[in-house]
Order: sequence, then structure tokens, then C-alpha cells
Amino acid sequence: MHPQRGSNRCPNRFERWSQWRPGNDSRFLFENAAINLDGSNQGFYIVNEEAYSKIDGLSKEYQQIGSFNKNHIPNLSDGHLNDYVSEIQVNCMTLDHLFKKNKIETLGLFLIDAEGYDWKILSQLDLKKYQPKIIVFEFCNLEEQEKQNAIAFLKEQYHIFSFRINMFCFQKEILKNSDFKKLESKLVND
Repeated sequence: MHPQRGSNRCPNRFERWSQWRPGNDSRFLFENAAINLDGSNQGFYIVNEEAYSKIDGLSKEYQQIGSFNKNHIPNLSDGHLNDYVSEIQVNCMTLDHLFKKNKIETLGLFLIDAEGYDWKILSQLDLKKYQPKIIVFEFCNLEEQEKQNAIAFLKEQYHIFSFRINMFCFQKEILKNSDFKKLESKLVND
């Protein structure tokens, strides 16, 4: 079994994530960094704490949302959070640097939920080297061209299924015919 490792892109949320690790389970390692294209520190947008004292009933789920795109949070909230978006600087690294630093050599599951940055992360994945059996990424915040780029990047090696806001990608060699028939209605490529 290979360690499960996570990268949390919200530094003010990192402590909560890293404390989730059960006991001293060495399968779980956490990296307080965001993944970007060049590894340089970058501005990152979050809902600031003032929003929770000024807006009655604001869902705590907004504490988990952050983006490199300044307009992402206002778009998700129909504009009612426009005055409560703050920019913070976050430590960033490339996907390759994250894998090398943490000695990740194989992936069983590669899961991305990066609020519109999913293709930029996925595009850095060396499919020949890591060969994840399953890839899941959120596509609802991607531009149409990014979505098409992601499908083109994966379709040779993966069966790709659209389900709600995510794409589920299974290596073609691991998906049996009986399994494929059950999932066929969700298929994006063949």
C-alpha cells in the first residue's frame, strides 16, 4: 500500500487537514502548498473571516473554497461575497516537485478538486511514469476548451465518464466488459 498524500491549497485550513490524520498513520502526509505551473508563490483568493460576522447564515462551506481566480468565489455566491474576498500569498510548487519531494512513485487514485485549476494540474501529470488506475477531476469550473484538452489528454489510456460535476477516468486495461456495460450511459469517449 502506498502512502496517501494530500496538498491543501488554503494555508489557514492546513492545520485542520493535517490534524485529521488518524494517530501516527504513516500512510498520510500533508503538504502546505498549492500546485501551479511554475512553482512560484502566487496570490490566492479566499472568503475572509469578516463575511461570517456580517452575513447571517453564511455556510461554513465557503471556508473550504479558494481559487487562483479572483472571480471564482463571487461567481459561486451570485455576487453576495464580492466585498469579502481576500487575497493571500500561498506557497506553490509544481506537481512534479510535489511528487519528487514526497517520493511518490506510483498512484492508484489521482483526485483533483481545484476550483477551476483542475486542467492545469492534470496537464502536469506524467501518465507514463505514474500510471494512475483511476483519475477523478472536477470539470464544472473549467472552460470548455480546458475540458476538451483534459479529455484529449486522457482518452487514449482511459475510459472517461461524466457524473454530475466530475469526470471519472478508469484505465482501459482495468475496466472489465461487465463493468463497462454498467457505466456505458456516462461514457464521454470510447
